[in-house]
Amino acid sequence: MFDTAHVDEKWFTAHVDEKWFFMSRIQKKVYGAPGEKIKQRSCKSKRHLLKVMFLSADARPRWDDNKEEWFDGKIGTWHFTETVPAQRRSS
Repeated sequence: MFDTAHVDEKWFTAHVDEKWFFMSRIQKKVYGAPGEKIKQRSCKSKRHLLKVMFLSADARPRWDDNKEEWFDGKIGTWHFTETVPAQRRSS
């Protein structure tokens, strides 16, 4: 593809980043069609909202000689969730 002696390594790097997001907001507008029932959102505590972590990876868009098309640079986004039973307090 390129002569590596003349190309900087930064052209071939992928960026990976993780980010925390809240599952829902405290106040959220919900629109519904006429006659549609809207579910009541519930949460155990508005002070302790559930959070989820996402990991994203992307790279520089480039031409792929093997596929003969442009690679858009989007590698993927993955969420990290785990369902576990609550721990009891030790007393």
